[in-house]
Amino acid sequence: MAVFRPLQSVRQFTTRIVVNEQFVRQRILGDKEALIKRLKRGGRFRFTRPPKNAAVVIPLCEMDGRLSILFTLRSPHLYNHGGQVSFPGGKVDDTDASRSHTAVRECVEELGINRDKIDVWVELQEFPDRTRTFCITPVLCFINDLELEELKPSEEEVGDIFTTPITSLIHPSNQGYTSFRNGWTFPVFPNCKHQVWGMTAVMTEVLLANAFSEFYKMKLRLPDKKRKPFEKWL
Repeated sequence: MAVFRPLQSVRQFTTRIVVNEQFVRQRILGDKEALIKRLKRGGRFRFTRPPKNAAVVIPLCEMDGRLSILFTLRSPHLYNHGGQVSFPGGKVDDTDASRSHTAVRECVEELGINRDKIDVWVELQEFPDRTRTFCITPVLCFINDLELEELKPSEEEVGDIFTTPITSLIHPSNQGYTSFRNGWTFPVFPNCKHQVWGMTAVMTEVLLANAFSEFYKMKLRLPDKKRKPFEKWL
């Protein structure tokens, strides 16, 4: 059984740091190289058998003058994770030159976006899915000159496309967690257009925790025997 709890009240959000749009831009755009270096050092998961490989884009973008992250809502007709929030991505093909190639190819197919608008920043260390049969590589990218109305999303795969400002994602009112009886605790971002949870929330949290380490603390918790691959993230 899972139980959702808000992380803390807005009144508890006290910091000497002025967390505004300028601060967010400095940490992600101004300190880009330092952020990339931190994101490369994450833990590595060992699989008991060879997993299937997949890659997704974590799409940074600017929307209405605010640095944001783009999310997709998977079509409700999809067999796997239909109706859930995700990042654009998919399975690795034999012809893909790299995980970045996979992620960008899938992003172009799902969003109907021009490839030239996607600037690849860094491949993060891979994540296991909850079944530990898939190895997912997140690829942090920046989408230049994004206009949502110009996108031509795949109707078979995408039910909706939305963005959330990073200033909203790091605010305590948009941070919660879900605890499971098996010892797992996962982050939840409840106050987006569609609730962000599951592995998409975990990957979002890894980005935020590395960019804003002074005050953004990860909610991801794993049972002791599963912690070792993630120790550098926790």
